[in-house]
Amino acid sequence: MKFNFFDVDKRVLEIFEILRKNGNKKRAIHDQYYFKEKVKSFGVSNPVARKLANEYYAKHKQNLDLNKVLKVCDGLLKIQNLSTDTFAMQLLSKHVKSFEKKHFKVFEKWVDKYVSNWALCDDLSTHNIGFLLEKYPELTKEIVGWTKSKNRWKRRSACVSFIIPAKKGLYLDTTFKISKILVYDKDDMVQKGNGWLLKDASILHKKEVLKFLKDYKDAPRTFLRYALERCEKKEKEGILKG
Repeated sequence: MKFNFFDVDKRVLEIFEILRKNGNKKRAIHDQYYFKEKVKSFGVSNPVARKLANEYYAKHKQNLDLNKVLKVCDGLLKIQNLSTDTFAMQLLSKHVKSFEKKHFKVFEKWVDKYVSNWALCDDLSTHNIGFLLEKYPELTKEIVGWTKSKNRWKRRSACVSFIIPAKKGLYLDTTFKISKILVYDKDDMVQKGNGWLLKDASILHKKEVLKFLKDYKDAPRTFLRYALERCEKKEKEGILKG
């Protein structure tokens, strides 16, 4: 399909058809196994969806600058399908180094409007919002505010957006601030995201993470188990057995 001008709807439809033709009904049914909430899928594995996105970008990159990719991604995310979500995030990754501070609001809108499962939440948050946090430290205050959201996925995003910075030893104080606010959150998806954040913060700051956790031995077990995954058996027992 050739385009003489940039038509977002036609691009989205073309990608929709590419994914549909490469889908597998049995896999689509199996994909539901990983989610408590109802999800839609073409049954395209993540590696294949990313490969298709790479091929599509290589073919059309002269007409897919960041602004156009953002429009296409918005159209794909509206579909609310695991396969189109993965394709969109892979397209977006081609321009991650060109992200500017203004794009934070675009991503926040996507979290509010389109994120309805952990897969898209984590893909969008870790690889995109996380990049912006490293580039623009002042945005950390915005993310901390997400911890008060009624949207479970926005609260989870507040945690997982810091995963990659946490692995690098960055924003430890902010990590603990977010974790403290959400430590007794009743939502298991938030608990897991919060624990994941501390788990990766412990790569370079295990001593500080263990000290933090000693004050929250009564926190939900799901959160504690995730947070302690990188710790030794005795270290885990010191927290879990009180």
